[in-house]
Amino acid sequence: MKRAIIPTVFMLAFLLMLTLGLSTSIISLPITPTNSSIEAIFSNASLGDTIYRFDTNTNRYNSATYMNFPEVGDIWVADPASFTTIDASLGYFYIPASGTSYNVNILGEVNTSNASIEILTAGQGESVGMNLVAWNSPIRQCNFSELVPNASVGDTIYRFNTGTNRYNSVTYTHFTGIGNIWVADPANFECFDPGVGYIFTPVAAGYVWEYERI
Repeated sequence: MKRAIIPTVFMLAFLLMLTLGLSTSIISLPITPTNSSIEAIFSNASLGDTIYRFDTNTNRYNSATYMNFPEVGDIWVADPASFTTIDASLGYFYIPASGTSYNVNILGEVNTSNASIEILTAGQGESVGMNLVAWNSPIRQCNFSELVPNASVGDTIYRFNTGTNRYNSVTYTHFTGIGNIWVADPANFECFDPGVGYIFTPVAAGYVWEYERI
């Protein structure tokens, strides 16, 4: 009997809509795009829009800003110049200059293998312990204890809530008689959501964050 061959990626036949907030957003891609260039993904950008990523190797932010030059028209200008694509494993700050939200149309694929992202802490890769990472899955998943099993007490995960214009957080906390649990502020911060980027700040030790995409 022949065994079925299970593909490692599924090509999406539709466009995922990623809505940017009305202020600073921390975003990520829920799929791996067919064209990962900043120009292709953010084709509806307005002049002055800026994207930031945090480079843990150099311990600094990289940026790309949508600008106009009479000689060439509207283009993304990056610092450093090599920042021209969006990595599906990373999260990004997106600051729309106009304060107006818009949709980002993404065509790509979902990898069915587990995601594997290195989370650094101070002393690793010259990082200060801030990791801006992606939830690279089109599926919402909840239960931090199961999804982030390698965390240490004091580790915190942040997301930016564009509805309230403030950060939400969840911290791995020890309680005598209970043990170690994740404590969220607000309490309804319980899940990883498609399209959202997250800041991981481990305080004790780095680890490899592995999760199922689908």
